[in-house]
Amino acid sequence: MRLQGTMRINESGRLEIGGCDTTDLARTFGTPLQIIDEQLLRRNCKEYRTSFETGGHTDLVLYASKALLNKAICRIIMEEGLGLDVVSGGELFIALQGGFPPDRIYLHGNNKSPEELEYALDSGVGRVVLDNYFELETLDRLAGRAPSGAAAGRQSYCASPRESKPTAMTTSGPARPIPSSASPWPTGMPPGRCALRSAPTIWT
Repeated sequence: MRLQGTMRINESGRLEIGGCDTTDLARTFGTPLQIIDEQLLRRNCKEYRTSFETGGHTDLVLYASKALLNKAICRIIMEEGLGLDVVSGGELFIALQGGFPPDRIYLHGNNKSPEELEYALDSGVGRVVLDNYFELETLDRLAGRAPSGAAAGRQSYCASPRESKPTAMTTSGPARPIPSSASPWPTGMPPGRCALRSAPTIWT
């Protein structure tokens, strides 16, 4: 087994994480037990963020909530300066309850309901990643009912998997087609995307 972060084999020959004997943890809390190395998680967050900053990029690195999401994780990701990628109303709820800044939240997912889109607007999330024209039209319709200032000035982008022409919209106005010669991405290229699953999970 590869040891990472604070993981080590202690004097008793047992795995230790963060100074805690995993056998003792299993006896205390029962099994299965998921153990997160906070120091390793924070280190990996810093490495991702620093790599982009060093390269002169201004992109916001997003932590994928599907890796693991709870209030403690929200606090760590927030403190390390990352954004948060959520794919459902439930994940958005946890993020907001955890005090995560809504302007650093991206609502993703390929089956967003009108209720989830409305929740995102009401919460003032930073970006909604649209997957299809139904979501585009729904968000455009809901934007007219968004609370004053909740979505003003934000812009979302949609590149439909079934259409070659991307469409951009502002949540404060109607959708508009983008000329085929123009790129919907601010940097002129499709954004890279990867899920940050940095914390080791030990099942005992």
